[in-house]
Amino acid sequence: MAGQFKSQSRTLMRNIGLGRPVAWKALVTHVAVLGIFGTFLPWLKGVEFMDPALPTIYACLGPLFAAPAVVQLLRDGESGWPAVWGKIAASTIYGEFMTLAMLLLGIATVLAFHRQAFFFLPDPIILGEAVLLGLGLTLALTAMAAWITLQFSGRLAMVALRILFIALFALFLLRSWWMPAIIRPGTIVSFVTAGLFLLLVNRRRPLHSA
Repeated sequence: MAGQFKSQSRTLMRNIGLGRPVAWKALVTHVAVLGIFGTFLPWLKGVEFMDPALPTIYACLGPLFAAPAVVQLLRDGESGWPAVWGKIAASTIYGEFMTLAMLLLGIATVLAFHRQAFFFLPDPIILGEAVLLGLGLTLALTAMAAWITLQFSGRLAMVALRILFIALFALFLLRSWWMPAIIRPGTIVSFVTAGLFLLLVNRRRPLHSA
């Protein structure tokens, strides 16, 4: 019985993409991303990094990691339910881990190099709401990417993600000062959108080709 349970567990982990060996190239890439966005850029910005808009933007970077990851997982493995659910959940957790790691590293870096930064720490309530918004965006775009991959193709999903990422980047660049003000309505919209795409994934047509 125990052996059967372990075998089923390994199969489930493999199906959702968590049972793979570490790829050193990917590991180096992740370390570089954390080094640049979690340490170098916050050090460069200094106390300005504590502006409410920047931590909010950092908290919303999860989709950049999670959505492409779920596309790759669905391309590589089986697409049966509940394996799809597992891949969406695993990708969302991965994206949130990366964005929270960058955010916490960024705050720690600024505090380490600028003592006066203690007087400008982000409001914990606003920061918590920003993290919730980031989670909603990550889940929404990951579910959307999964649905497009399963319903159409992984290539189309990546094209759609690139367009959305460019639009979000433009919004952050041109209207970053809006971010703290739209956290609450943005969170509601993102979670509603996530629910709709999860429903679409559940009711999708049989997969022809990812």
